Amino acid sequence: MEKEMRRKDRVMPPEDIERVLKENSHGVLATVSADGTPYANPISYVYHDGRIYFHSASQGHKVENMAHNPAVAFTVIGQVRMKGVPKADAYFESVIVFGKASIVTDFDEQVASMTELVRVFMPGQEYDTPDDLRKMQKAVHVYRIDIGRKTGKLRKPAG
Repeated sequence: MEKEMRRKDRVMPPEDIERVLKENSHGVLATVSADGTPYANPISYVYHDGRIYFHSASQGHKVENMAHNPAVAFTVIGQVRMKGVPKADAYFESVIVFGKASIVTDFDEQVASMTELVRVFMPGQEYDTPDDLRKMQKAVHVYRIDIGRKTGKLRKPAG
């Protein structure tokens, strides 16, 4: 269900949504358990080719949830600045992505997304991503979120 943002002056332009997704590397993934209980946990991610990619152990609560119901919401919090003198003021930006999560089964896509993850989280490190990925495949899965909708909210400081 798509709802409009109540504060129209805080709607983030599409180019800023893209910037926030590209500039950040951590967010909160929300899934739904088989009994309808919501579950949200922080993950590391990379935004690559218009999709969110992340890796996960091959078992666990979120893995079970995504297998049961692939619909997810993913929240990224960008910059947040608070100023209290002489008057309280705040700047914040956040993006919520709604989509479907799935295991990446194509090896070339796994390698490309894991290469991006390594580039972001371990800059300057040398890894043989294809060989490393082959060794990890039983214990680690690569997931992607195919984005259905993106929304962003921001507040710029006054002045």
